[in-house]
Amino acid sequence: MSMNSTDFHDLLDDAVRREPAGGAFAGDPGVSAGRRLLRRRRLLTGAGAAVAVLAIAGSVQAVAGGGPGTARDGRDVPVASQGTSEAPRSDATLLRQCRDGNQSADATGLIFDAGTPVVKAQERTAHQVILAIESGDGAHWAECFVHLDNQEFSSGMTVYDASGTSRSTSYSFGGGCGLVDGRADESCPTWAISTTDRLPDEVAQVRYDFGDGTHATVTARDGYVVLNRLLDLPPGASIDSMGSNLGFNALDRITYLDADGDPIAAQASDGTGSGPDHERVGDLPPLTAYPSLRSDQPIY
Repeated sequence: MSMNSTDFHDLLDDAVRREPAGGAFAGDPGVSAGRRLLRRRRLLTGAGAAVAVLAIAGSVQAVAGGGPGTARDGRDVPVASQGTSEAPRSDATLLRQCRDGNQSADATGLIFDAGTPVVKAQERTAHQVILAIESGDGAHWAECFVHLDNQEFSSGMTVYDASGTSRSTSYSFGGGCGLVDGRADESCPTWAISTTDRLPDEVAQVRYDFGDGTHATVTARDGYVVLNRLLDLPPGASIDSMGSNLGFNALDRITYLDADGDPIAAQASDGTGSGPDHERVGDLPPLTAYPSLRSDQPIY
């Protein structure tokens, strides 16, 4: 695939409601694709827009023109070129990593300027820690990643206005190993998938059915749902050098469950559902019945 940064910016504006520009496939793909080497898939769940778009290579991508270790606002940030020497454990240590991560000063201020943020939920693997953190005044919340292996950036945040609602959801997936010479490890035996959301009280749990035949159910904590899994690649699957092709569909279905464990909404993303877009699951309403509690426009 070849396009310049302007073309890519226009594509994202049209397809995913202005996911951040930066030419994720422009120039040298080994640099500008972002060395986190995950793919983000954004499910557009608005009426008439039920389509999955492969949007950016990594939920935190390297900014076009910024070299390794340069944040979105030009600051020097910690670079996990050799991995982290010790996995952070305390909330204070994790928050410090999030604060100093690959995001703009504006995004950092929205989370940290109103007092000490609160870690609302987190999940960790040997590959990364994913956190949902809320600003001291409750006006904003963020998804934060903290890498535990060899990646270009150690950490970073995506910030949301807590007062809005969104009819879309997204997730990231890719190889589950550190980089080798700046590229994905094609011998990696694992793959990673992650997502963070904030949902209404009616949603007590979320079940994720993966394309490898496994599944995970995550309990909401004060509405926050953090999925972070490191899984063995199924037989015949492998990672390409850009970490963007697993050889199977990463996520087949999302199901919202109530406090009794009964399904209250669901959506298929593998084409096996019913309806004109093949996303309906039985008689259940789509995920838009319970919109995410965040603005539709992320802040990076």
